[in-house]
Amino acid sequence: MKNNILPVALLLGTGFAIFRWLKNKQDAGANLRYEPIDIAIDTERSRAANFFQIYYNVKIRLINDGRASVVVRDIDLVANAGNTRISTITSSTQFSIPANSSKVIQLTAAISTAGIITTVLNIIEDGFNFPVTVTGTILTDLGTVNVSFTKVIGSPTMSAAPLLLNDNYFLYWKKNIQPTGNKLRNVYQYMLNSINTGAKVNEFEIQTESGSRIPGAVFLNEVQFMNFEPKSFRSN
Repeated sequence: MKNNILPVALLLGTGFAIFRWLKNKQDAGANLRYEPIDIAIDTERSRAANFFQIYYNVKIRLINDGRASVVVRDIDLVANAGNTRISTITSSTQFSIPANSSKVIQLTAAISTAGIITTVLNIIEDGFNFPVTVTGTILTDLGTVNVSFTKVIGSPTMSAAPLLLNDNYFLYWKKNIQPTGNKLRNVYQYMLNSINTGAKVNEFEIQTESGSRIPGAVFLNEVQFMNFEPKSFRSN
């Protein structure tokens, strides 16, 4: 009789251990939380791309309050500025968050300055600081965590190469050089007049003496810090 009880006890003990492990896993999956830390522009990388792409990093802390580890399998997020989708933020790199611990993850994404001129102008007006709403899902080995938060994206030092009053500049509209003077004030005034008569800021590029190109939106953001008389222009 005792010989029969031992296997049954072992089976029950094993079954209970498996049940407890599964329960802990389920609780860990259900209790996985997230805390948005910040969204920051990668100034150096954006400058290297001449600001045709604005790169930024999203930091999120994932918190596992459960008694078992959780495996994050996939992250699929969307970033919106107002009603405009500016980028997707994805990661398929799997990693584990141990029980009763947390992990800070950094996700990289980029905003293309082409085709979202209204958003770009708003960025300029706000000094490259503006609210972004991030929504989506984090897929784990035990289920899905829904994500939704709003953070201000920005960088107080966001800028292109310094604009110098005595340097020469060349204005391009739709890749065609324009008949302006080569001084900064000439290029600036010509560009504003063109925008006031229907041109779009993302159709402009400014070439420096060294040959680097600056997108029109970034140029206007830089010029606002110069000692020029303010001129208004309409967003289009």
